[in-house]
Amino acid sequence: MESVALIDSPLLLTGTLALLGAARPFATPHSVALWLTYTQHASSTTGRPRIRVDVSPVASGDVWFPLPIFDTSSFSAGSVDLLPLVAQPGPAAAGTSRFIWPDIALRHGVRFRFMVADVDAANPGTLTVALLSDAEAA
Repeated sequence: MESVALIDSPLLLTGTLALLGAARPFATPHSVALWLTYTQHASSTTGRPRIRVDVSPVASGDVWFPLPIFDTSSFSAGSVDLLPLVAQPGPAAAGTSRFIWPDIALRHGVRFRFMVADVDAANPGTLTVALLSDAEAA
């Protein structure tokens, strides 16, 4: 596993999904893991980070697709909706919390990126992220 820091200093989040670091190429299907350090704003009781993973089938340009997950809560009449893969880890208390989002499978595309926001847009916290990858970049 190769550790790559996406953010060297804490990123002040907003209520809107924004690019975390830069888009990263990958050469072969592999998986990545995120190590997150989230500091909730002192005035927030509902704040938590929101992270979405996108992949792109092209080496440049603004062509992105969110990695899908199955929404099993909507299962009815033999159909299951696909939703963007979004993690919203919940901090246990005010202050700093650490989370690991393991084994994010990157199977389709040539680039990936992470989009981040805070659920509490009025009192957003800060986020520091390290990326662990099991494959070298393209």
